[in-house]
Amino acid sequence: MSSGFRPILEQLVTALPGARGAIFLDWEGEAVDEHSVIDRTDLQILGAQWGVIYQQSVAALTKLGLGDLEELVLRFARDQVVLRRVTEGYLVLLALEPGANLGRALHLLRRAGDELREEMR
Repeated sequence: MSSGFRPILEQLVTALPGARGAIFLDWEGEAVDEHSVIDRTDLQILGAQWGVIYQQSVAALTKLGLGDLEELVLRFARDQVVLRRVTEGYLVLLALEPGANLGRALHLLRRAGDELREEMR
């Protein structure tokens, strides 16, 4: 079943050449909704794994007194992954090809985060 979140995620992925998928996650790394051009299961696994790492990073950074973790950018030889905090208990992950424009991805992800937050109301 589709939610009001899916069009936001679809727009994010289609607006960015090299985007592989976007997934909206809860605090446990569970998918709320997603849009993907790669295998859906692969995106959900990616979301669950990086969602846990994001939450662990939040806990560690809180202990250091650094405040809220807004974005986490990971660049690898064959992938890029960007996670963005939407609210305290929710985040969005954007999976990218290595050559995708990271600056544009961050801009679009911030906008999508605002739209997801608004849709949650």
